[in-house]
Amino acid sequence: MSSYGAKGTRTPNNRLQRMVRYAARRRTGESKFIPIFCELFEDGSPCLPTYLKSRFAIDFSSEAKVDENWETLIRALFGRPLYQKPALGAPPAYVIAPQEPSRPSASKFLSWRQVGARHAIR
Repeated sequence: MSSYGAKGTRTPNNRLQRMVRYAARRRTGESKFIPIFCELFEDGSPCLPTYLKSRFAIDFSSEAKVDENWETLIRALFGRPLYQKPALGAPPAYVIAPQEPSRPSASKFLSWRQVGARHAIR
């Protein structure tokens, strides 16, 4: 596929394709480009270029899908996901005080590590 149009000039469409390919390869912000596909292949997979297939894409392949995914597009554009991550809870006791073994196997491992350290010093 040539990136040149008539008389050897680069077309705006090809510039956009090159910019998207470059950004997709560099992974410059997963939300910088939001692929929207309006067609499906015979097997039901989205009709997207190879470099965009692994990214989040929005399905506008039918009127029903447009109605269903319109809110998803608007939320993606404004960075307001439908579901928020829950707040991080308190860390477990063994993370705060590592001297206390969390389970019997951990204490056995710690004793082996201490024995190994003593033998390495000699």
